Amino acid sequence: MKWTKWALAIACIVVFALRLYIAFSAPGLSGDDAYFHLRQVQHIRQTGLPLFDDPLSYGGRTYFFSPVFDYVVAAGALVMPVIVAAKVVPNLLATLLMIIIFAIVSRISKLDSVVLFTAIFSAFVPVWFGHTINTLSPATLAIPLLFFVLYAWMRVQEVHWRYLYLVALILFAFTHPLSLLFVLGLIFYLVLVLVEQLRIERAELEIALFSVFFVLWSQFLLYKKFILVHGPGVVWQNIPPSLLSSLFSSITVLTAIYQIGILPVLYGVFVVYRYLFRRKHRLTYFLIAFTLAAGILLWFRLIPVQLGLMLLGMFLIVLFARWIDFFWGYIPTTRFARWKPALIALLAVAFILSGVLPSVAEAWSVQREALPPAGMHAYDWIRTQAPPDATVVASVDEGQRVAALGQRKNVLDAHFLLQHDAKQRLHDIGRLFSTTLRVEAVELLERYGASVILLSPETKKEFRRSSLDYAEHSNCFARTFSEGGYDVYVKHPYCTVEVVT
Repeated sequence: MKWTKWALAIACIVVFALRLYIAFSAPGLSGDDAYFHLRQVQHIRQTGLPLFDDPLSYGGRTYFFSPVFDYVVAAGALVMPVIVAAKVVPNLLATLLMIIIFAIVSRISKLDSVVLFTAIFSAFVPVWFGHTINTLSPATLAIPLLFFVLYAWMRVQEVHWRYLYLVALILFAFTHPLSLLFVLGLIFYLVLVLVEQLRIERAELEIALFSVFFVLWSQFLLYKKFILVHGPGVVWQNIPPSLLSSLFSSITVLTAIYQIGILPVLYGVFVVYRYLFRRKHRLTYFLIAFTLAAGILLWFRLIPVQLGLMLLGMFLIVLFARWIDFFWGYIPTTRFARWKPALIALLAVAFILSGVLPSVAEAWSVQREALPPAGMHAYDWIRTQAPPDATVVASVDEGQRVAALGQRKNVLDAHFLLQHDAKQRLHDIGRLFSTTLRVEAVELLERYGASVILLSPETKKEFRRSSLDYAEHSNCFARTFSEGGYDVYVKHPYCTVEVVT
């Protein structure tokens, strides 16, 4: 086991270095939500408190969220610049997941090579590797916490691990709503154990019931305002229906398999079938329960697509280790025993082709979505040239960038909770970018007190526009910035719409 720990340490260093190399290949961050957390980290760094009252989002609003992740990144910002910490800390947290997977697999397999191989394989789930490299996402803290809680549960019979489990559970519950998946997985586990007529230890049952009620209480305590305002719709975060449908429409079975990796999907599903219908094993049931919980939440669209695929991929990787364990023990009983080294090499090649290469390709693909220098210049122009009280119209996927980089009010961003007119705002912004009527455009701008329009390459592609027709050659508008596909239009103050009776 000692050599595997050294090998794991080397693998973690290599993976961490590869992540940082890709992350620092672009100056900005990928994804608009990353800039929300960047603002939170900057505010914590300056004041010690999160930015709950935001004067810029939707022209002014109040947030309700757990700032644990932002405090973790802000702690890193004490010893390095904020933008550097925003890249280093999430990648460090994501790399630590390898160690936790190593510990979990060591509980279900006694073969050191299987444990090490699975831990390295877990670093190269394409959706996890690609979408956590250059973005500030609480998932990079929540998912490692989830798997640490699972590992602590496996050792909950030991007294000191029982306390570690409770501490980790409390931290996890107040970090991310993903703790609700843990509750669902525990319930599935208890059901599986009862159905298979396995004995449940009293301590195990008591801790499970405590965990369920504590997590439910903590989530209601944190998000009761959302629940009271939106009811069951809080699950979909008040996302307008037109936008919600588009988020899931691009995901197909083949896309999901590619994002997770074909090996863990095929053999993870095989393990689920084998142990549900043919064999009994309490620890495997525990892992299967959480795999089923993640799959069901993803199937019924009760969890964001990327997050659901990340979880499903990690759980299937752990179950895949169970298959490797079985396969390694089965080979010596066959005529292929002398070909074992060749089979190991074949498995390694399959791992590279289905895991490493797609992960790196996905990472570079996401990296290309990071804000380019021309985009940075556009937001710099807004920050330095637009009036301090100006409101900027941008697409929903750029609202947080307007607030973080442009430091101006936005009309709309992707934080829809507690925004009763989010659907109307999304519709109006769509009309503003698609209309050819100057009067309608001015009326829409005045409705939200906006005077600046940001037209990015992504917005042009979405609305199939190369420019705003109503703003070109118009006395009402002036194109004040144009670079690299980014255009900024400003409405003149004297251009208004009056109702004449």
